[in-house]
Amino acid sequence: MFSMTLDPIVLAGMSGVMPDVAELTFERLCPYMTQPVTVRLYPEPGDLPVASYQLAKQLSEAKKNTPELRLFRFEELKNESGWPVPVIIKNDFSELKPGKVLLLNANLRRGLGDFLLIFPALQALANRFRQSGWPLQFGISTNSGFAGLLYGKKWVTEILPEFPSVHQVMAYDYVLEYGLHIDRMKDLAYLADWQQTDLRIKISAPPHAQQKWQEFLSSREQKIFVNWASFDRRRSQSAEEFAALRAEFPQAKFYTSAFQNSQHGDLFPGGPENLWPHGKSLEDLCAILSFMDLVITTNTGVAHVAAALDIPTITVFSGCLYSWDNYWPDFYGAFYPSMQPVGLTADFKIADISKEEMQRQVIRKMHVVLG
Repeated sequence: MFSMTLDPIVLAGMSGVMPDVAELTFERLCPYMTQPVTVRLYPEPGDLPVASYQLAKQLSEAKKNTPELRLFRFEELKNESGWPVPVIIKNDFSELKPGKVLLLNANLRRGLGDFLLIFPALQALANRFRQSGWPLQFGISTNSGFAGLLYGKKWVTEILPEFPSVHQVMAYDYVLEYGLHIDRMKDLAYLADWQQTDLRIKISAPPHAQQKWQEFLSSREQKIFVNWASFDRRRSQSAEEFAALRAEFPQAKFYTSAFQNSQHGDLFPGGPENLWPHGKSLEDLCAILSFMDLVITTNTGVAHVAAALDIPTITVFSGCLYSWDNYWPDFYGAFYPSMQPVGLTADFKIADISKEEMQRQVIRKMHVVLG
Protein backbone atom coordinates (compact mmCIF):
# COMPACT_ATOMS: atom_id res chain seq x y z
CA MET A 1 0.00 0.00 0.00
CA PHE A 2 1.10 3.54 -0.73
CA SER A 3 0.18 6.90 0.75
CA MET A 4 -0.42 9.91 -1.47
CA THR A 5 1.43 13.10 -0.56
CA LEU A 6 2.26 16.38 -2.28
CA ASP A 7 5.63 16.93 -3.95
CA PRO A 8 6.57 20.43 -2.69
CA ILE A 9 9.15 21.07 -5.42
CA VAL A 10 6.74 20.26 -8.25
CA LEU A 11 3.95 22.10 -6.45
CA ALA A 12 6.00 25.30 -6.17
CA GLY A 13 7.24 25.01 -9.75
CA MET A 14 3.75 24.59 -11.22
CA SER A 15 1.91 27.17 -9.12
CA GLY A 16 4.63 29.70 -8.29
CA VAL A 17 3.53 29.54 -4.65
CA MET A 18 3.57 26.95 -1.91
CA PRO A 19 -0.08 26.10 -1.09
CA ASP A 20 -0.52 23.47 1.57
CA VAL A 21 -3.36 21.58 -0.09
CA ALA A 22 -4.40 20.27 -3.50
CA GLU A 23 -7.59 18.52 -4.55
CA LEU A 24 -8.55 16.63 -7.67
CA THR A 25 -10.62 13.77 -8.96
CA PHE A 26 -9.45 11.11 -11.39
CA GLU A 27 -12.48 11.24 -13.70
CA ARG A 28 -10.23 12.24 -16.58
CA LEU A 29 -8.52 8.85 -16.28
CA CYS A 30 -11.64 6.88 -15.36
CA PRO A 31 -15.17 8.37 -15.49
CA TYR A 32 -16.26 6.28 -12.51
CA MET A 33 -13.52 7.57 -10.16
CA THR A 34 -15.50 10.47 -8.72
CA GLN A 35 -14.01 10.77 -5.22
CA PRO A 36 -12.58 14.25 -4.56
CA VAL A 37 -9.10 13.51 -3.20
CA THR A 38 -7.61 16.12 -0.87
CA VAL A 39 -3.85 15.90 -0.23
CA ARG A 40 -2.12 18.25 2.20
CA LEU A 41 1.49 19.32 2.32
CA TYR A 42 1.52 18.75 6.10
CA PRO A 43 -1.20 16.13 6.64
CA GLU A 44 -2.32 14.32 9.71
CA PRO A 45 -1.00 10.75 9.22
CA GLY A 46 -4.44 9.19 9.58
CA ASP A 47 -5.88 11.42 6.86
CA LEU A 48 -3.43 10.40 4.13
CA PRO A 49 -5.17 8.89 1.08
CA VAL A 50 -4.12 5.29 0.43
CA ALA A 51 -3.60 3.63 -2.96
CA SER A 52 -2.96 -0.03 -3.66
CA TYR A 53 0.36 -1.07 -5.17
CA GLN A 54 -1.20 -1.55 -8.60
CA LEU A 55 -3.15 1.71 -8.49
CA ALA A 56 -0.07 3.68 -7.38
CA LYS A 57 1.91 2.08 -10.21
CA GLN A 58 -0.74 2.97 -12.80
CA LEU A 59 -1.02 6.56 -11.55
CA SER A 60 2.76 6.97 -11.59
CA GLU A 61 2.82 5.83 -15.21
CA ALA A 62 -0.07 8.19 -16.04
CA LYS A 63 2.02 11.20 -14.94
CA LYS A 64 3.58 11.27 -18.40
CA ASN A 65 0.30 12.35 -20.01
CA THR A 66 -1.51 13.96 -17.07
CA PRO A 67 0.47 16.96 -15.78
CA GLU A 68 -1.66 17.54 -12.66
CA LEU A 69 -0.64 14.10 -11.36
CA ARG A 70 2.95 15.30 -11.08
CA LEU A 71 1.94 17.16 -7.93
CA PHE A 72 1.58 13.85 -6.14
CA ARG A 73 4.03 11.26 -5.01
CA PHE A 74 3.47 7.81 -3.58
CA GLU A 75 5.30 6.48 -0.55
CA GLU A 76 5.07 2.87 0.55
CA LEU A 77 3.56 2.26 3.98
CA LYS A 78 5.87 -0.18 5.77
CA ASN A 79 5.78 -1.70 9.23
CA GLU A 80 9.50 -0.95 9.66
CA SER A 81 8.74 2.72 9.06
CA GLY A 82 6.31 2.78 11.95
CA TRP A 83 3.06 2.21 10.06
CA PRO A 84 0.81 -0.43 11.72
CA VAL A 85 -0.39 -1.54 8.29
CA PRO A 86 -2.66 -4.55 7.78
CA VAL A 87 -1.12 -7.75 6.48
CA ILE A 88 -1.25 -7.93 2.69
CA ILE A 89 -2.76 -11.16 1.36
CA LYS A 90 -0.87 -12.04 -1.79
CA ASN A 91 -1.67 -15.53 -3.05
CA ASP A 92 -3.22 -17.44 -0.16
CA PHE A 93 -4.69 -16.93 3.29
CA SER A 94 -5.08 -20.55 4.51
CA GLU A 95 -2.23 -20.26 7.04
CA LEU A 96 -3.31 -16.88 8.43
CA LYS A 97 -5.38 -16.21 11.54
CA PRO A 98 -8.96 -15.22 10.58
CA GLY A 99 -9.61 -11.48 10.65
CA LYS A 100 -11.26 -8.51 8.95
CA VAL A 101 -10.39 -8.18 5.26
CA LEU A 102 -10.46 -5.09 3.04
CA LEU A 103 -10.47 -5.61 -0.72
CA LEU A 104 -8.53 -2.66 -2.10
CA ASN A 105 -9.14 -1.19 -5.54
CA ALA A 106 -6.31 -2.19 -7.88
CA ASN A 107 -7.36 -1.05 -11.33
CA LEU A 108 -7.40 2.53 -12.57
CA ARG A 109 -9.11 1.91 -15.89
CA ARG A 110 -11.78 -0.58 -14.89
CA GLY A 111 -14.91 -0.21 -16.97
CA LEU A 112 -18.47 -0.76 -15.86
CA GLY A 113 -18.71 -4.21 -17.42
CA ASP A 114 -15.33 -5.18 -15.97
CA PHE A 115 -16.54 -4.36 -12.48
CA LEU A 116 -19.73 -6.40 -12.76
CA LEU A 117 -17.80 -9.36 -14.16
CA ILE A 118 -15.87 -9.51 -10.88
CA PHE A 119 -19.05 -10.30 -8.92
CA PRO A 120 -18.98 -14.12 -9.35
CA ALA A 121 -15.37 -14.11 -8.14
CA LEU A 122 -16.24 -11.94 -5.13
CA GLN A 123 -19.12 -14.24 -4.22
CA ALA A 124 -16.86 -17.28 -4.55
CA LEU A 125 -14.21 -15.57 -2.40
CA ALA A 126 -16.80 -14.82 0.29
CA ASN A 127 -17.84 -18.48 0.26
CA ARG A 128 -14.23 -19.58 0.66
CA PHE A 129 -13.75 -17.21 3.60
CA ARG A 130 -16.84 -18.71 5.24
CA GLN A 131 -15.72 -22.30 4.61
CA SER A 132 -12.29 -21.47 6.08
CA GLY A 133 -13.75 -20.05 9.30
CA TRP A 134 -13.19 -16.42 8.33
CA PRO A 135 -15.88 -13.73 8.36
CA LEU A 136 -18.12 -14.14 5.33
CA GLN A 137 -18.25 -10.40 4.77
CA PHE A 138 -15.46 -8.02 3.83
CA GLY A 139 -15.01 -4.32 3.23
CA ILE A 140 -14.38 -3.17 -0.30
CA SER A 141 -12.73 -0.10 -1.79
CA THR A 142 -13.89 0.65 -5.30
CA ASN A 143 -14.37 3.42 -7.82
CA SER A 144 -16.86 5.74 -6.14
CA GLY A 145 -19.24 5.68 -9.09
CA PHE A 146 -19.68 1.92 -8.67
CA ALA A 147 -20.91 2.07 -5.06
CA GLY A 148 -24.60 1.84 -6.02
CA LEU A 149 -23.99 -1.42 -7.88
CA LEU A 150 -23.12 -3.07 -4.57
CA TYR A 151 -26.51 -2.29 -3.06
CA GLY A 152 -27.86 -5.30 -1.17
CA LYS A 153 -24.73 -7.45 -1.50
CA LYS A 154 -24.59 -9.50 1.69
CA TRP A 155 -20.88 -10.19 1.36
CA VAL A 156 -19.98 -6.49 1.75
CA THR A 157 -19.80 -4.83 5.18
CA GLU A 158 -18.47 -1.43 4.12
CA ILE A 159 -17.93 0.37 0.82
CA LEU A 160 -14.93 2.70 0.78
CA PRO A 161 -13.93 5.04 -2.06
CA GLU A 162 -11.07 4.40 -4.47
CA PHE A 163 -8.57 6.12 -2.14
CA PRO A 164 -9.54 5.41 1.49
CA SER A 165 -7.66 7.13 4.28
CA VAL A 166 -4.96 5.51 6.39
CA HIS A 167 -7.40 5.63 9.30
CA GLN A 168 -10.04 3.69 7.34
CA VAL A 169 -7.56 1.06 6.15
CA MET A 170 -6.08 0.51 9.61
CA ALA A 171 -9.47 -0.71 10.84
CA TYR A 172 -8.75 -3.99 8.99
CA ASP A 173 -6.44 -6.89 9.76
CA TYR A 174 -5.75 -7.76 6.12
CA VAL A 175 -5.72 -6.06 2.75
CA LEU A 176 -6.25 -7.87 -0.55
CA GLU A 177 -5.84 -6.12 -3.89
CA TYR A 178 -8.55 -7.32 -6.25
CA GLY A 179 -9.76 -7.26 -9.79
CA LEU A 180 -6.63 -6.81 -11.88
CA HIS A 181 -6.40 -10.44 -13.06
CA ILE A 182 -9.49 -12.62 -13.04
CA ASP A 183 -7.50 -15.88 -12.85
CA ARG A 184 -5.89 -14.69 -9.61
CA MET A 185 -9.36 -14.15 -8.18
CA LYS A 186 -10.28 -17.68 -9.20
CA ASP A 187 -7.19 -19.10 -7.48
CA LEU A 188 -7.87 -17.16 -4.27
CA ALA A 189 -11.37 -18.63 -4.20
CA TYR A 190 -9.96 -22.16 -4.74
CA LEU A 191 -11.91 -22.67 -7.95
CA ALA A 192 -10.48 -25.21 -10.37
CA ASP A 193 -13.17 -24.22 -12.88
CA TRP A 194 -15.58 -21.30 -13.04
CA GLN A 195 -18.48 -23.73 -13.27
CA GLN A 196 -17.88 -24.54 -9.58
CA THR A 197 -19.54 -21.32 -8.50
CA ASP A 198 -22.72 -19.41 -9.25
CA LEU A 199 -21.91 -17.26 -12.28
CA ARG A 200 -25.24 -15.43 -12.36
CA ILE A 201 -24.62 -11.68 -11.96
CA LYS A 202 -27.47 -9.89 -10.22
CA ILE A 203 -27.87 -6.29 -9.09
CA SER A 204 -30.81 -4.24 -7.82
CA ALA A 205 -31.59 -0.57 -8.22
CA PRO A 206 -31.52 1.18 -4.81
CA PRO A 207 -35.12 2.00 -3.72
CA HIS A 208 -34.44 5.73 -3.33
CA ALA A 209 -33.26 5.89 -6.95
CA GLN A 210 -36.31 3.99 -8.20
CA GLN A 211 -38.59 6.30 -6.25
CA LYS A 212 -36.97 9.30 -7.95
CA TRP A 213 -37.87 7.93 -11.40
CA GLN A 214 -41.18 6.22 -10.55
CA GLU A 215 -43.53 8.99 -11.65
CA PHE A 216 -41.50 9.98 -14.70
CA LEU A 217 -41.43 6.43 -16.08
CA SER A 218 -44.84 5.20 -14.96
CA SER A 219 -46.58 5.39 -18.35
CA ARG A 220 -48.24 2.24 -19.71
CA GLU A 221 -46.53 2.52 -23.09
CA GLN A 222 -43.87 -0.04 -23.88
CA LYS A 223 -40.60 1.50 -22.79
CA ILE A 224 -37.43 0.75 -24.75
CA PHE A 225 -33.99 2.01 -23.76
CA VAL A 226 -31.53 2.39 -26.64
CA ASN A 227 -27.80 2.85 -26.13
CA TRP A 228 -26.24 3.47 -29.52
CA ALA A 229 -22.89 4.94 -28.42
CA SER A 230 -19.70 3.32 -27.16
CA PHE A 231 -16.25 4.58 -26.22
CA ASP A 232 -15.09 2.25 -28.99
CA ARG A 233 -16.46 3.92 -32.12
CA ARG A 234 -16.44 0.61 -33.97
CA ARG A 235 -19.26 -0.50 -31.70
CA SER A 236 -21.42 2.61 -32.10
CA GLN A 237 -24.58 2.55 -34.21
CA SER A 238 -26.16 5.32 -36.31
CA ALA A 239 -29.34 7.40 -36.13
CA GLU A 240 -30.50 5.76 -39.37
CA GLU A 241 -30.40 2.35 -37.74
CA PHE A 242 -32.47 3.65 -34.84
CA ALA A 243 -35.09 5.02 -37.26
CA ALA A 244 -35.91 1.50 -38.43
CA LEU A 245 -36.62 0.40 -34.86
CA ARG A 246 -38.95 3.35 -34.24
CA ALA A 247 -40.79 2.67 -37.50
CA GLU A 248 -41.33 -0.95 -36.45
CA PHE A 249 -42.64 0.01 -32.98
CA PRO A 250 -44.27 3.45 -33.42
CA GLN A 251 -46.34 3.25 -30.22
CA ALA A 252 -43.37 2.52 -27.96
CA LYS A 253 -41.57 5.17 -25.96
CA PHE A 254 -37.83 5.23 -26.58
CA TYR A 255 -35.27 6.52 -24.07
CA THR A 256 -31.52 6.85 -23.79
CA SER A 257 -28.95 8.39 -21.44
CA ALA A 258 -26.16 9.83 -23.56
CA PHE A 259 -23.00 10.05 -21.46
CA GLN A 260 -22.00 13.68 -20.74
CA ASN A 261 -24.58 14.96 -23.24
CA SER A 262 -26.74 17.65 -21.63
CA GLN A 263 -29.20 17.98 -24.54
CA HIS A 264 -32.78 17.84 -23.28
CA GLY A 265 -35.55 16.06 -25.15
CA ASP A 266 -34.93 13.84 -28.16
CA LEU A 267 -31.27 13.17 -28.83
CA PHE A 268 -31.85 13.76 -32.55
CA PRO A 269 -35.06 14.42 -34.58
CA GLY A 270 -37.32 11.48 -33.83
CA GLY A 271 -34.64 9.97 -31.65
CA PRO A 272 -34.86 8.61 -28.11
CA GLU A 273 -35.46 11.00 -25.21
CA ASN A 274 -32.17 11.78 -23.48
CA LEU A 275 -32.38 11.28 -19.71
CA TRP A 276 -28.77 12.21 -18.91
CA PRO A 277 -29.62 15.81 -17.89
CA HIS A 278 -32.05 14.47 -15.26
CA GLY A 279 -29.71 11.96 -13.61
CA LYS A 280 -26.03 11.31 -14.20
CA SER A 281 -25.14 8.64 -11.64
CA LEU A 282 -25.01 4.88 -12.08
CA GLU A 283 -27.78 4.67 -9.48
CA ASP A 284 -29.91 6.75 -11.85
CA LEU A 285 -29.01 4.47 -14.75
CA CYS A 286 -29.93 1.36 -12.76
CA ALA A 287 -33.27 2.88 -11.75
CA ILE A 288 -34.07 3.99 -15.31
CA LEU A 289 -33.25 0.58 -16.78
CA SER A 290 -35.32 -1.20 -14.11
CA PHE A 291 -38.47 0.43 -15.56
CA MET A 292 -37.76 -0.65 -19.14
CA ASP A 293 -39.52 -3.44 -21.03
CA LEU A 294 -36.47 -3.86 -23.27
CA VAL A 295 -32.93 -2.56 -23.55
CA ILE A 296 -31.14 -2.50 -26.90
CA THR A 297 -27.47 -1.62 -26.64
CA THR A 298 -24.09 -2.04 -28.18
CA ASN A 299 -21.66 -4.30 -26.33
CA THR A 300 -20.81 -1.80 -23.60
CA GLY A 301 -21.35 -1.23 -19.89
CA VAL A 302 -25.08 -0.59 -20.30
CA ALA A 303 -25.48 -4.16 -21.61
CA HIS A 304 -23.98 -5.55 -18.41
CA VAL A 305 -26.08 -3.35 -16.13
CA ALA A 306 -29.37 -4.03 -17.91
CA ALA A 307 -28.84 -7.79 -18.03
CA ALA A 308 -27.66 -7.86 -14.40
CA LEU A 309 -30.99 -6.19 -13.53
CA ASP A 310 -32.66 -9.11 -15.38
CA ILE A 311 -34.19 -6.78 -17.98
CA PRO A 312 -34.58 -8.32 -21.48
CA THR A 313 -31.48 -7.05 -23.25
CA ILE A 314 -30.55 -7.25 -26.93
CA THR A 315 -26.80 -6.70 -27.21
CA VAL A 316 -25.35 -5.76 -30.58
CA PHE A 317 -21.83 -7.13 -30.91
CA SER A 318 -19.71 -5.22 -33.39
CA GLY A 319 -16.20 -3.79 -33.54
CA CYS A 320 -13.96 -5.58 -31.05
CA LEU A 321 -14.59 -8.01 -28.20
CA TYR A 322 -12.72 -7.04 -25.07
CA SER A 323 -12.55 -9.92 -22.64
CA TRP A 324 -10.51 -11.50 -19.87
CA ASP A 325 -9.12 -14.51 -21.72
CA ASN A 326 -12.63 -15.38 -22.97
CA TYR A 327 -14.07 -15.33 -19.44
CA TRP A 328 -16.81 -12.91 -20.55
CA PRO A 329 -17.80 -14.25 -23.99
CA ASP A 330 -17.53 -17.90 -22.92
CA PHE A 331 -19.89 -17.46 -19.96
CA TYR A 332 -22.15 -14.56 -20.91
CA GLY A 333 -25.17 -16.90 -21.01
CA ALA A 334 -24.52 -17.96 -17.42
CA PHE A 335 -23.79 -14.41 -16.29
CA TYR A 336 -26.83 -12.87 -17.96
CA PRO A 337 -29.73 -15.21 -18.86
CA SER A 338 -31.84 -12.24 -20.01
CA MET A 339 -29.26 -11.17 -22.62
CA GLN A 340 -29.79 -11.99 -26.30
CA PRO A 341 -26.73 -11.39 -28.49
CA VAL A 342 -26.79 -10.20 -32.08
CA GLY A 343 -23.63 -10.37 -34.16
CA LEU A 344 -21.75 -13.21 -32.44
CA THR A 345 -20.69 -16.45 -34.06
CA ALA A 346 -21.23 -19.81 -32.37
CA ASP A 347 -17.65 -19.69 -31.08
CA PHE A 348 -18.04 -16.17 -29.60
CA LYS A 349 -16.32 -14.19 -32.36
CA ILE A 350 -17.65 -11.07 -34.09
CA ALA A 351 -19.79 -12.27 -36.99
CA ASP A 352 -19.19 -10.97 -40.50
CA ILE A 353 -22.70 -9.75 -41.32
CA SER A 354 -24.02 -6.58 -42.95
CA LYS A 355 -25.62 -3.72 -41.04
CA GLU A 356 -28.89 -4.56 -42.76
CA GLU A 357 -28.81 -8.14 -41.52
CA MET A 358 -27.82 -6.94 -38.04
CA GLN A 359 -30.84 -4.64 -38.09
CA ARG A 360 -33.19 -7.43 -39.21
CA GLN A 361 -31.96 -9.69 -36.42
CA VAL A 362 -32.49 -6.96 -33.82
CA ILE A 363 -36.06 -6.32 -35.01
CA ARG A 364 -36.88 -10.04 -34.98
CA LYS A 365 -35.70 -10.27 -31.37
CA MET A 366 -37.67 -7.15 -30.47
CA HIS A 367 -40.86 -8.83 -31.69
CA VAL A 368 -40.08 -11.94 -29.67
CA VAL A 369 -39.62 -9.89 -26.47
CA LEU A 370 -42.37 -7.32 -26.94
CA GLY A 371 -44.90 -9.40 -28.86
